[in-house]
Amino acid sequence: MAAQSKGTSVPVTSITYNKLLTVQNSLCEASSVVHFWRGIFFKATDKGDGIELSPEESCGFIHLMDDLSKRIESLICELDECREGARHG
Repeated sequence: MAAQSKGTSVPVTSITYNKLLTVQNSLCEASSVVHFWRGIFFKATDKGDGIELSPEESCGFIHLMDDLSKRIESLICELDECREGARHG
């Protein structure tokens, strides 16, 4: 079965595979952000130092975590779509 797009046909499996690669890359980016922050927090706690953020930094951190959470939730939905496409493809 093929997906139709502007007069060309592309195998559904190819579309699903490309989408999976995009999701994989995005998950790797999200993982890098998590590892970055994890490293900062662990280094600070290993030294016995606390982490103090200004109100502006705290707000930025909250927005960063909120954005990261939304990105991951969106990627989970995209994986579900890929799984459904693979079933019906």
